[in-house]
Amino acid sequence: MTEEKSMFLTLTMKEGGNVKFGGNQSGKITGIRTIGNSSISINNVWLVDGLEHNLLSISQFCDNGYDVMFGKTNCTVINKDDNSIVFKGKRIENVYKINFSELVDQKVICLLLVNDKKLVWHKRLGHANWRLISKLSKLQLVKGVPNIDYHSDALCGAC
Repeated sequence: MTEEKSMFLTLTMKEGGNVKFGGNQSGKITGIRTIGNSSISINNVWLVDGLEHNLLSISQFCDNGYDVMFGKTNCTVINKDDNSIVFKGKRIENVYKINFSELVDQKVICLLLVNDKKLVWHKRLGHANWRLISKLSKLQLVKGVPNIDYHSDALCGAC
Protein backbone atom coordinates (compact mmCIF):
# COMPACT_ATOMS: atom_id res chain seq x y z
CA MET A 1 0.00 0.00 0.00
CA THR A 2 1.19 3.50 -0.78
CA GLU A 3 -0.15 7.02 -1.08
CA GLU A 4 2.46 8.03 -3.68
CA LYS A 5 1.12 7.90 -7.24
CA SER A 6 4.65 8.48 -8.58
CA MET A 7 5.74 4.98 -7.45
CA PHE A 8 3.33 3.25 -9.85
CA LEU A 9 4.52 1.94 -13.20
CA THR A 10 0.88 1.32 -14.11
CA LEU A 11 -2.19 2.41 -12.17
CA THR A 12 -5.89 1.68 -12.50
CA MET A 13 -8.05 4.12 -10.58
CA LYS A 14 -11.00 2.46 -8.85
CA GLU A 15 -12.98 2.63 -5.65
CA GLY A 16 -11.92 -0.27 -3.47
CA GLY A 17 -13.27 0.37 0.01
CA ASN A 18 -11.28 1.30 3.10
CA VAL A 19 -8.17 -0.04 4.83
CA LYS A 20 -7.58 0.15 8.57
CA PHE A 21 -4.06 0.51 9.91
CA GLY A 22 -2.27 1.34 13.16
CA GLY A 23 -3.59 3.97 15.55
CA ASN A 24 -7.21 3.18 14.61
CA GLN A 25 -6.76 5.12 11.36
CA SER A 26 -8.20 4.25 7.99
CA GLY A 27 -7.59 5.18 4.38
CA LYS A 28 -9.64 5.00 1.21
CA ILE A 29 -8.43 2.67 -1.57
CA THR A 30 -8.48 4.70 -4.80
CA GLY A 31 -6.47 2.53 -7.18
CA ILE A 32 -4.47 -0.65 -7.71
CA ARG A 33 -1.65 -1.81 -9.97
CA THR A 34 2.13 -2.23 -10.24
CA ILE A 35 4.90 -0.28 -8.49
CA GLY A 36 8.63 -0.50 -9.12
CA ASN A 37 11.47 0.58 -11.33
CA SER A 38 13.59 -0.99 -14.08
CA SER A 39 14.99 -3.68 -11.76
CA ILE A 40 11.98 -4.71 -9.61
CA SER A 41 8.22 -4.57 -9.80
CA ILE A 42 5.45 -5.63 -7.42
CA ASN A 43 1.89 -6.28 -8.64
CA ASN A 44 -1.43 -5.67 -6.90
CA VAL A 45 -0.32 -2.71 -4.80
CA TRP A 46 -3.10 -0.46 -3.52
CA LEU A 47 -3.12 3.32 -3.80
CA VAL A 48 -4.50 4.46 -0.43
CA ASP A 49 -5.38 8.04 0.55
CA GLY A 50 -4.21 9.00 4.03
CA LEU A 51 -1.39 6.45 4.33
CA GLU A 52 1.72 8.03 5.89
CA HIS A 53 4.18 5.21 5.06
CA ASN A 54 4.45 2.78 2.16
CA LEU A 55 3.66 -0.76 3.27
CA LEU A 56 4.55 -3.91 1.32
CA SER A 57 3.59 -7.31 2.59
CA ILE A 58 6.06 -10.18 2.47
CA SER A 59 3.48 -12.25 0.62
CA GLN A 60 3.48 -9.67 -2.18
CA PHE A 61 7.21 -10.15 -2.67
CA CYS A 62 6.85 -13.94 -2.56
CA ASP A 63 3.92 -13.90 -5.01
CA ASN A 64 6.02 -11.86 -7.44
CA GLY A 65 9.01 -14.25 -7.60
CA TYR A 66 11.16 -13.06 -4.70
CA ASP A 67 12.37 -14.62 -1.44
CA VAL A 68 12.75 -12.46 1.66
CA MET A 69 15.27 -13.29 4.38
CA PHE A 70 15.27 -11.54 7.73
CA GLY A 71 18.22 -11.07 10.04
CA LYS A 72 18.65 -9.21 13.29
CA THR A 73 19.70 -5.94 11.59
CA ASN A 74 18.48 -6.20 7.99
CA CYS A 75 16.31 -7.97 5.46
CA THR A 76 17.33 -9.15 2.01
CA VAL A 77 15.08 -9.56 -1.03
CA ILE A 78 16.36 -12.24 -3.44
CA ASN A 79 15.23 -12.98 -6.99
CA LYS A 80 14.16 -16.67 -7.10
CA ASP A 81 15.09 -17.03 -10.77
CA ASP A 82 18.81 -16.40 -10.42
CA ASN A 83 19.34 -16.08 -6.61
CA SER A 84 20.61 -12.50 -7.06
CA ILE A 85 20.15 -9.94 -4.31
CA VAL A 86 17.58 -7.40 -5.45
CA PHE A 87 18.00 -5.06 -2.47
CA LYS A 88 18.48 -4.91 1.28
CA GLY A 89 16.49 -3.14 3.95
CA LYS A 90 17.58 -1.95 7.38
CA ARG A 91 15.89 -2.75 10.66
CA ILE A 92 15.00 0.40 12.57
CA GLU A 93 13.52 -0.47 15.97
CA ASN A 94 10.92 -3.15 15.13
CA VAL A 95 10.34 -2.23 11.48
CA TYR A 96 12.37 -3.21 8.41
CA LYS A 97 12.64 -0.16 6.18
CA ILE A 98 13.58 0.05 2.52
CA ASN A 99 14.44 3.42 1.03
CA PHE A 100 13.89 2.99 -2.69
CA SER A 101 15.80 6.19 -3.45
CA GLU A 102 18.92 4.60 -1.89
CA LEU A 103 18.81 1.54 -4.17
CA VAL A 104 21.25 3.21 -6.58
CA ASP A 105 23.81 3.29 -3.74
CA GLN A 106 23.34 -0.47 -3.26
CA LYS A 107 24.23 -0.96 -6.93
CA VAL A 108 21.15 -3.10 -7.57
CA ILE A 109 21.61 -3.16 -11.30
CA CYS A 110 22.36 -5.98 -13.66
CA LEU A 111 23.54 -4.96 -17.09
CA LEU A 112 24.11 -8.46 -18.44
CA LEU A 113 23.82 -12.04 -17.30
CA VAL A 114 25.84 -14.54 -19.31
CA ASN A 115 24.91 -18.15 -18.72
CA ASP A 116 26.99 -19.55 -21.57
CA LYS A 117 30.23 -21.02 -20.15
CA LYS A 118 31.92 -20.94 -23.54
CA LEU A 119 31.43 -17.20 -23.92
CA VAL A 120 32.39 -16.51 -20.30
CA TRP A 121 35.75 -18.24 -20.70
CA HIS A 122 36.26 -16.76 -24.16
CA LYS A 123 36.00 -13.28 -22.59
CA ARG A 124 37.99 -14.17 -19.45
CA LEU A 125 40.85 -15.35 -21.63
CA GLY A 126 41.00 -12.08 -23.56
CA HIS A 127 38.80 -13.23 -26.47
CA ALA A 128 41.09 -16.14 -27.27
CA ASN A 129 40.19 -18.24 -30.31
CA TRP A 130 38.08 -21.35 -29.80
CA ARG A 131 40.81 -23.79 -30.80
CA LEU A 132 43.11 -22.42 -28.06
CA ILE A 133 40.35 -22.53 -25.45
CA SER A 134 39.56 -26.13 -26.38
CA LYS A 135 43.24 -27.08 -26.01
CA LEU A 136 43.52 -25.29 -22.63
CA SER A 137 40.46 -27.17 -21.43
CA LYS A 138 41.53 -30.61 -22.63
CA LEU A 139 45.07 -30.29 -21.28
CA GLN A 140 43.86 -28.61 -18.07
CA LEU A 141 46.40 -25.82 -18.45
CA VAL A 142 44.22 -23.15 -16.79
CA LYS A 143 42.62 -23.72 -13.39
CA GLY A 144 38.85 -23.55 -13.38
CA VAL A 145 38.25 -23.91 -17.10
CA PRO A 146 35.46 -26.47 -17.28
CA ASN A 147 35.66 -29.47 -19.55
CA ILE A 148 33.50 -28.07 -22.31
CA ASP A 149 33.71 -29.00 -25.97
CA TYR A 150 34.42 -25.69 -27.69
CA HIS A 151 33.24 -25.08 -31.24
CA SER A 152 33.75 -22.08 -33.47
CA ASP A 153 29.97 -21.73 -33.99
CA ALA A 154 29.60 -19.17 -31.20
CA LEU A 155 30.06 -15.57 -32.18
CA CYS A 156 31.24 -12.83 -29.86
CA GLY A 157 30.06 -9.30 -30.59
CA ALA A 158 33.46 -7.80 -29.76
CA CYS A 159 35.36 -10.23 -32.00
